[in-house]
Amino acid sequence: SPAWNAGQVHLELSQDDEAGFGRIRDQLLDGFGGWLRAQRGLDEAAAADAAVDASIALDWKFGYGDGHLGRWTADDVAEFLLSWCPRKLSVSQADSVTIPGNIAAFTDYLAAERLLASGSASPARLRAAATGAADEFVTAMGDPANFGMAKSIFAGALADGADPSDPAQLHDWVTRFN
Repeated sequence: SPAWNAGQVHLELSQDDEAGFGRIRDQLLDGFGGWLRAQRGLDEAAAADAAVDASIALDWKFGYGDGHLGRWTADDVAEFLLSWCPRKLSVSQADSVTIPGNIAAFTDYLAAERLLASGSASPARLRAAATGAADEFVTAMGDPANFGMAKSIFAGALADGADPSDPAQLHDWVTRFN
């Protein structure tokens, strides 16, 4: 469990508090990974993969959402999974399949550790929002009509055989594209 001070948890941050966000995010993710191993019996690799997905959601909540890492509504979950991820997250459909379940597990963790803030949906509602969106999410992640500009460029480069993580290949592809 994270080292929260005497049961007082401050998970609402101003969006200019990058250092505070980094500390709280790391504490939440460490706690989540430990909880998954202890409560759900996940091995180290599966817990680490789930923590990566939760990290993406926390980054979204801080940078695009309301900045309150402990307040989650069904609308937050839907916006993250069905709007932001398909537009911004450069992950293949195959690699995206686990994200909704991992977001459900993360909100389960927040509830179990009493970290869900006032104004949050119930744990059951959060789980249902994430898992209920799974099929639509995976479909949206593969539909180029949903992609933002950067994701479209990366997807185009991949489709043409360029490795977007290789700056030279990406540069060459952009030059050919232009």
